[in-house]
Amino acid sequence: MKKYIYFFMLLSLTSCKINGSFQGLYSYYHSTKKAKPSLIEKYDSAKECRFENPKKVIVINHQDIKNCLKQYPKSLIYIWKPKCKSEFCYALNIVQNRCLQNNIELFVVAEYYDAALMDIDYLLKKPLFGINVEFYNTNLTEKYMNLFVSGITSNQPIEGSFIYFIDGKYEKSFKKINEIDEL
Repeated sequence: MKKYIYFFMLLSLTSCKINGSFQGLYSYYHSTKKAKPSLIEKYDSAKECRFENPKKVIVINHQDIKNCLKQYPKSLIYIWKPKCKSEFCYALNIVQNRCLQNNIELFVVAEYYDAALMDIDYLLKKPLFGINVEFYNTNLTEKYMNLFVSGITSNQPIEGSFIYFIDGKYEKSFKKINEIDEL
């Protein structure tokens, strides 16, 4: 019984608890797809990374996004946590503007699905991307995120939510948005 009390105490201290739910533990892919089926679209490799409808959430895996990254001299993946409130979470429009100022192609990849927040009309050049949990055969955020990140970085550890690439090859990662200006 004591271990359950410690577990719930630990959970209450984390920043994941929002509005009575624990966002970030699971993907919420299936509930988002059910709530808003028109929002979700599987990645189509035949389109060769040309995304015609920026209002969709493109479901993608690490192999497919790496192919898209190769098309740009400088690109950045921002791992977006939709309900994050920490000092290292940034508004998507601000990240996009910073990338535009520095000639960097931005790919926003959601850590987990949230129908309401993914349905907002952000001023992004590309659609939002969601991780293909069916490809990774898990609905647990930590598991599919580890597989996705290790796939795009060739098993290099990362620090923070910004992952920078040169010609599609992992270069570095960082936590703070102001580091975009130094790339």
